[in-house]
Amino acid sequence: MKAINLNPIIPVRTAPSEQSEQSTQLLFGELFEAIVENEKWCAVCNATDKYEGFVSKNMVTFISDSDYELLQEMPKTILSKPIAQVRDMGTNEKMFLPMGSFLYQFYDNFFTLLDREYEVLGGDMPTYELNDLPQLAQSLLNAPYLWGGKTVFGVDCSGFVQTVFSVCGKSLPRDASQQVAEGETICFLSEAEAGDVAFFENEEGKIVHVGILLDAQRIIHASCSVRVSLLDNYGILNADGGYSHKLRIIKRIR
Repeated sequence: MKAINLNPIIPVRTAPSEQSEQSTQLLFGELFEAIVENEKWCAVCNATDKYEGFVSKNMVTFISDSDYELLQEMPKTILSKPIAQVRDMGTNEKMFLPMGSFLYQFYDNFFTLLDREYEVLGGDMPTYELNDLPQLAQSLLNAPYLWGGKTVFGVDCSGFVQTVFSVCGKSLPRDASQQVAEGETICFLSEAEAGDVAFFENEEGKIVHVGILLDAQRIIHASCSVRVSLLDNYGILNADGGYSHKLRIIKRIR
């Protein structure tokens, strides 16, 4: 069955239980396929990054196949503010949407989704391209860390990178271990540019962390919170002179 998220955020879990781990989130306007598991849960697959998991059935809005296909082809804008308030023009109800939300047929601060029209409040929305990655990433500074999170309300390292790239017009996979397959390898840190993506490994050689370079000495990443850290050829430096993450590879994703 085809579906869309009309909530600001839907938690996606690893198992059909409120006690299970959150693995990712569906943001407002994201399309997905849903299979009803029981009266409480649906198994879902995100249409954009193909990530799978389980969501509460009462948060799912089912739509027809024709509406799903129409929305997939419809022009959309990715919300570029860390958070924005929108107003339903029909009911006059307001809600807050996070960066990364999908706004369909967006024009002059209005957008249309199915039979609803919305207004984005609070002034014009800036637009970003891939060259603007460092600037956009810094707009999320101090967002708290949340495993499986993708927004300013809580974000993990790969969710942070995925959302920032999405706003700049580039779709990436959800996890760092998948994102590392994208782009062109940069052989030396000294050759890195702002906006390049650094990946880090654990003792077993598994990719476990990712962040966006601000230059060849600084990285912005989600670790405890979204923050800027120093790095060198070995990895991310701690305040005490040690290392928190071991550098594996740098990629230029354009």
